[in-house]
Amino acid sequence: MAYTLLEINSIIMIYLFSFAGIAFAGYCTYKVFSIKPSSRKRKDEENQIDLLRESDGLINENEITEKNIIEMENISNLIAKGADVFLFTEYLYLLIFVLIMALIIFFFGEIRQWTLYTTMSFICGALTSMLCGFLGMRIAVNSNWRTTYSAL
Repeated sequence: MAYTLLEINSIIMIYLFSFAGIAFAGYCTYKVFSIKPSSRKRKDEENQIDLLRESDGLINENEITEKNIIEMENISNLIAKGADVFLFTEYLYLLIFVLIMALIIFFFGEIRQWTLYTTMSFICGALTSMLCGFLGMRIAVNSNWRTTYSAL
């Protein structure tokens, strides 16, 4: 089967934009994970916090220490473990569903019998969707404690 120039350009565009999206997602993930909270604040932030404490009557109650950061990280790790267990269980059931649907598509949905075009597209779509869900959950869990730290 010979492809026309339009089909070749379409295929190239599909792969180009797919890889560009994956690269951008990787860059955003790197930026989120590179944020490392520390107990040392800049001087202007400390001055603003001191002014707020004096005006609200709060003295050293909301002090951010290394112990608080470690505690937030530990809670984040526990939440991450819970999220991993949830995703593992969900994806186990989802894989069973994907395999059953892939068999149905293979036997009844292919345009030409004994080809895998539609079936493989379905499986690749399901697996990439699962990967996106896993990475999204991982990013959300890891960025939540950083947001909590920044809000203090």
